[in-house]
Amino acid sequence: MERKKKSQAKEMTREEVGYFLVGVQTTIAERGLVQKDLALEAGVSPENFSKVLNRRIGSSAKYRKKICDALSVTVEEMVMIGKPTPEPQQEATKFPVAIPKDYLPADEVAQYVARVSTSLLDISASYSKIDARLKYWQQLFETMPVPVVVLRDGLVYNQNRRSRAIWDGLGRSLCSGCRDEKCKEYDCNIKDAIDKGKDIEVYKMIGDDYYKVIATHFSANNHEYTTIVITPIAECKTAMEKLTQLADERAFLESNQYEAAEYYADANRRVSYCNHAFLRLFEIERDDIKTTDDFHILLSRKLFYFQHVAKAADEVRMSKKPAEVVAKLTNNKTVHFIFKPHLKDGELQGVMVMVLTPELYEAFNGGEK
Repeated sequence: MERKKKSQAKEMTREEVGYFLVGVQTTIAERGLVQKDLALEAGVSPENFSKVLNRRIGSSAKYRKKICDALSVTVEEMVMIGKPTPEPQQEATKFPVAIPKDYLPADEVAQYVARVSTSLLDISASYSKIDARLKYWQQLFETMPVPVVVLRDGLVYNQNRRSRAIWDGLGRSLCSGCRDEKCKEYDCNIKDAIDKGKDIEVYKMIGDDYYKVIATHFSANNHEYTTIVITPIAECKTAMEKLTQLADERAFLESNQYEAAEYYADANRRVSYCNHAFLRLFEIERDDIKTTDDFHILLSRKLFYFQHVAKAADEVRMSKKPAEVVAKLTNNKTVHFIFKPHLKDGELQGVMVMVLTPELYEAFNGGEK
């Protein structure tokens, strides 16, 4: 009985613990489990469980057994799951130790040696091409203008120069290099995507900058890989702030109560411009006034004795001379209609109409401003 207890209490080697942790991560990914849920089922803290998997803290034999019981496997089986599959060894080309002189003619031996030499040269050239291609892709990966990180089984396997400027995390989890103080590791959508092996596209604050993070997952050679591309968007944020400021300023100017109500109809009587002050004054929408016919209908609804205003508008088009008419709105507000023809080489291009209250008429110096 005492020998059994001693056997159970025996701790793993550091290498076996590493295999165990890889095995747990592989099992979670293959079964599509949620790391937090597994921790709660095993009766351990989700936050500590994440730190154990990321090798931030150690784990006891009792702790590892709880995890294995929740996954219905033994600790030994979990270690075997995490062990890397040995690479198949290539068999060396077998050469005859000796060639009996009485069995093969000398010319056949020479041909055989020539064929073997040619094959070896072809193999050597093939490996040289593969090596050159690998160097090319490695250089391309290294010089990419955005940070790129490649994870294998949840740990940083490779990263380019730009990513090292953010953090240097080879052999560690991605979260170990995260500088987002507001991010909770056990509730991180990027960490969740890596654990579940799904592709995501999110925006994240890392340090003092905003980043667009794209995670792409794939499997190869009995390993789970995740490619993380991090694009800084601080410049975009600054540009958006400037655009927002301009939009706010434009909205303020358009809502300014001292803006003159204006609209412009071209030579074909199409209304190509109509400001907000005009729409507010007559309480209409932009789609309500598309042609001068709509303008005349508007006058008939909003003015007392609108005929003289409509007549003045038509006379301006005929005479190509400016005109001014005083009228009264149905709400008893007096307004000044100022018609200004737009001429080019003596030809009428359109007519600008300004509608001013008495206060604005005085402020605009009778529409001259």
